[in-house]
Amino acid sequence: MAFRVDVRWTDDKTGYDKISARMPGESDFALRKTYENVQTFHPRNPTNFGYIKWGLYRPGQSIENGDVPTRVVQHDNISIEDLAGE
Repeated sequence: MAFRVDVRWTDDKTGYDKISARMPGESDFALRKTYENVQTFHPRNPTNFGYIKWGLYRPGQSIENGDVPTRVVQHDNISIEDLAGE
């Protein structure tokens, strides 16, 4: 699977996150989820730049509940590009 995340970083509610994916056998990315009219810079954590952070988040899971304790996520071909001109 390949993912593409486009973000418009803003300190007002004109920002967005657009998540696209390309599944095995597909030739192009397809838009899967959009969050529009959001403030992507958080006012309690002011900054002049955005940053990327990802991982496998498992809220509500625990070994006590019988959930698998270890998951492996492999990433390759990661790039960050400025699309401001597009």
